[in-house]
Amino acid sequence: VIHDFNAVGLKPGGSVEREFITADIPVGGPAADITNRTGFSPNQSYLSGWAETDTPWGPFRVYADVNLMGSTTDAELQIYKAYGQWGWLKAGLDYTLWLNQATIPNTLDFEGPNAAPEVRFTQASIKIPLQPGSEKRGLFFTVGVEDAAGDITLPSGVADVTSVNQFPSVIGKLSYEPDWAHMELGGLYRRLKAEGTGYDQSIDGWGVTFSGNVTTWGNDNFIWGLEYGDALGAYMQDTAGLGLDAAPTSATNSTLKAISAFGAWAAYQHWWSKSLRSTATYGLVRLDSDFDLQPQTADQGTYKQTQYASMNLIWSPWPPFDVGLEYMFGHRTITDRTAVYGSTTGQNHRLQFTMRWNFDWER
Repeated sequence: VIHDFNAVGLKPGGSVEREFITADIPVGGPAADITNRTGFSPNQSYLSGWAETDTPWGPFRVYADVNLMGSTTDAELQIYKAYGQWGWLKAGLDYTLWLNQATIPNTLDFEGPNAAPEVRFTQASIKIPLQPGSEKRGLFFTVGVEDAAGDITLPSGVADVTSVNQFPSVIGKLSYEPDWAHMELGGLYRRLKAEGTGYDQSIDGWGVTFSGNVTTWGNDNFIWGLEYGDALGAYMQDTAGLGLDAAPTSATNSTLKAISAFGAWAAYQHWWSKSLRSTATYGLVRLDSDFDLQPQTADQGTYKQTQYASMNLIWSPWPPFDVGLEYMFGHRTITDRTAVYGSTTGQNHRLQFTMRWNFDWER
């Protein structure tokens, strides 16, 4: 059950958005006037499966996840993950290699913090242990490629202009995985291109990230993530799909400019007892606004910054069953020159009550 005290959704009259997307908080106009709405959602239901077989060179495993999150307003089936893993090798559809999957906080809302790169791409990678002679292999180096399409705002004055991926994104990261932590330091390189009639522009994208999950006291844990670079719009949860990898320099200069981005998120999970726990989460995304990107619609505005915060209380009377309440707050800021009805900021408060049964808890 979801209740919005303010508004989420840039289209007036649209259905209740079943994910808390801070990029969709309206800052003014008719969409911002649609407040105090309640909705029900089965979207976070999912089915996961895996299979394993032995080979002369070790076990080969395949995984598949299916859920109803194909749409933010309807229950639409989608294949969420599908990949295989054999020793050091992994290939298929999964969360981007850019994400340290140990840093996904335990939120009831499926979207989670705005800055976390919970986006999925087809990929191939190899994870190499750097301490092959020791019993506990806590240090690893992962390198891989993934098919992350360029998310570019194309110049409106160029005929037949399209974005082209010149080659897959390349990601390398060093991970430290002792029993009490999982920390990663990574780098990314992308090459994006847009071409049309009399137009051919290429840009370099890059990024650095540092993230971790550390056990503190008892079962408590602290999560953090930092990321910065150029052309990272497709890699952040909040900005993916908004054309914020790159944009024309100005309305009169169609030269592509990579958009600089900074993202950070942190969470702390505390166990009050064996069956009762809480997670507090915060996220921040800020983009370089020194460009002349225009909004797609008059009521949208151009993205500058969003903030996300949540707090929940989850009770698990027995392991497969959770019942919980979560409070969420989001704040969105757009650029001054794309103000909507004279406003550049908007916010929303949301409450979500969730009951879920997790039948793969023993895996």
